[in-house]
Amino acid sequence: ERFGGVLSLNHQSDPYAATCEQDQSIEALQSLTSSLPRSLALRGMEAHSRVEVRRVLADALDRIVFRSSRQQSMKGIATAGALKSAKYTAGKVRKWATAIA
Repeated sequence: ERFGGVLSLNHQSDPYAATCEQDQSIEALQSLTSSLPRSLALRGMEAHSRVEVRRVLADALDRIVFRSSRQQSMKGIATAGALKSAKYTAGKVRKWATAIA
């Protein structure tokens, strides 16, 4: 099965009124997590609750995004100059602060 038992289709008496439900168990979440890139999947598989999986994966993604953003900013200093890069970085920091608020 394509979705590994994570989704199930419930047929009603009317074939056009079928509903789709997602398995909410930790096993189903770990199954979905295993399809992520290896570094993320390993972190998600260590968690034992939906809340913990969400926190662990969010933290891992934040680190990945921060690292690549920092690298981009450093490259920008070399190519665009310090003042232009500082303005760009300040804008990104404001956007990030707004997103987490």
